[in-house]
Amino acid sequence: MTLGELFTKVGHTLWSDGPAWKQNFAVELGIRSDSVDALAKADASIPPGVWLNIIDLIQNREQALSALRSEVLSLAKIQQVVIDKIDLLWMKAPPGDRAFFDKLKGEFDRLAAERLEGAKVLFEFDHYIVLLPPSLHDSERERLKENFEQLVRTVRMRAA
Repeated sequence: MTLGELFTKVGHTLWSDGPAWKQNFAVELGIRSDSVDALAKADASIPPGVWLNIIDLIQNREQALSALRSEVLSLAKIQQVVIDKIDLLWMKAPPGDRAFFDKLKGEFDRLAAERLEGAKVLFEFDHYIVLLPPSLHDSERERLKENFEQLVRTVRMRAA
């Protein structure tokens, strides 16, 4: 991926694929729209200061979305189980390791397809959140951490 392609991908991700992304990006970066166009086409080098501003924009969006997600989860009254940092360390799952989580999520999605239809697992830096379908019986919910621990072992063994 070229720098221009990466720049464009960030713009589209932050402001959708519509035509207004360049204008929004320009406003946030404090540059002219035609400068955004030039950077997107890789007609100009992208100064390090612009990349630092982009990192700030991404971090601000991540924080805003994380807070929004937490609020939605609390208001939606979705059953959830938090696998906290202590649980993760006990299971020997590395907290904050996104690559490990992505592998674990793949295993969890297979389990959910078989036995927990509608369940999802979300990544937070120091814990995971398992969203449960409303139809899940209490006994299945109790076994969830055991199943999760087994999935962690499976991912660790495959990585070894």
